[in-house]
Amino acid sequence: MKRLVIMGFAALLLAGCGHRQVEYVPNPSPVMTREQAVDIVEQAFYEDFSSSKPQSVVVTEKFISLSDGTLSKGSSVATAVPIGNGALVVGDSTVRTKELGQRLYFSSIGKIDVFQHKVRSGRFAAVVRGKDGSSLRILRMRSIDSAKRFADAMEYLKLHSS
Repeated sequence: MKRLVIMGFAALLLAGCGHRQVEYVPNPSPVMTREQAVDIVEQAFYEDFSSSKPQSVVVTEKFISLSDGTLSKGSSVATAVPIGNGALVVGDSTVRTKELGQRLYFSSIGKIDVFQHKVRSGRFAAVVRGKDGSSLRILRMRSIDSAKRFADAMEYLKLHSS
C-alpha cells in the first residue's frame, strides 16, 4: 500500500513538470534592422543550453543554416610482408566526411511559440514551428526577454526574406 501511494505521488509530481505556453505574439519592431535581427537569432542559437546547440549558425536571405559538426567515416585495407627483421606494408585508406546540420527556410517557418518551465522559473523555451505546426527546433533560454526578442527577430526575418 505504501509503495502504491509513493508511486501515485511520483506520478502527480511528474505530471506537473514541463513547460506552459506563454501568450505572446511576435511583433518585430519597425526600427529593427536586418543586422540586429540576425545578431539576435545567432546569439540565441549559440547561447542555447540544450544538447542540440549548433556549432555554427549562418543566416542568409532565405534560410538559417545550423551546423552540428562533421561526421567522418573511414575504411582501410593493409597487407604486410615480412622481410628479414622488418616488414613491408602496403595499404589503402578512404575517408568520407559529411556535414551534419539543418536548414530552416523562412518560407517554411510558421509561428514561434514561447514557453516557461513550470518548475524552474528562470527557464524558457522558444519553439520554431513549421507551417504545418510541427516542431522544427527548440531553443532553451534563461530569460523571457531573450525568448521574446528571438521570436520578434525571427518574425522580422520571415517578413523580410527574399
